[in-house]
Amino acid sequence: MSDLTFLDLVILERIDQNSTVEKFGTTINTSFFEAANLLGTLKVKGYVEIRPSVGGNSGITMTDAGESILQNAAAKVEDPVDALDNGIMKTLASGIRELDKLQEALNIRSADLAYHLYKLDRQQFISYDIRSAK
Repeated sequence: MSDLTFLDLVILERIDQNSTVEKFGTTINTSFFEAANLLGTLKVKGYVEIRPSVGGNSGITMTDAGESILQNAAAKVEDPVDALDNGIMKTLASGIRELDKLQEALNIRSADLAYHLYKLDRQQFISYDIRSAK
């Protein structure tokens, strides 16, 4: 899970039983090609499976690893705001908004940043939107 990113977590959260590669771009506000690339990355990481289909839509299912990530994220939402959360919010307030620059400024692992951003979003301290797979 050390290679988990916030974008991975956001995408995993939006997968449901009707998700298909062909239609997932509209779900995450990006193009088909960007969505397919992101889903391919999640497949390589072992978080999703893609069921290929000839002449139809390719279904997406979450693996046990993907489910575990969502369960961990949901559990962390219950944690109180801590020093790292405050540091993240201060860094965001300073104008740093790109995930890689935020991670670098805070000197933390991408998975830690992902879970803390998820928690801050769920506790309504921050909000986000996806644009062009970012």
